[in-house]
Amino acid sequence: MISGYKPIVFYICGTAALGGLLFGLDQGFIANSLPTIRKVYGLDIKGAEHYSAIMATGGVIGALLSGIFARYLGRKRSLVLSGFIFCAASLVSAILPPLAVLFT
Repeated sequence: MISGYKPIVFYICGTAALGGLLFGLDQGFIANSLPTIRKVYGLDIKGAEHYSAIMATGGVIGALLSGIFARYLGRKRSLVLSGFIFCAASLVSAILPPLAVLFT
């Protein structure tokens, strides 16, 4: 029955699988960075859990909103917008290292 599927189905499934793999990889990076973040910011276990949850929630919200932005702005403009937001947020996180900035 595999030969009955159109090639686009395999492309969509492969893209979704790679997206899940990359999201899991990012979660692994967050988990491995938690000891350093706990030491730098003086977090306890609960604070580190909140940090990790905020990072995951931001990824999920971004993934959910990407389709909406792509529909209304177009793919090219939404990619440019996401790149600008990423650069601006990276600049803010580099300049303002207090813990409160991470949670907002």
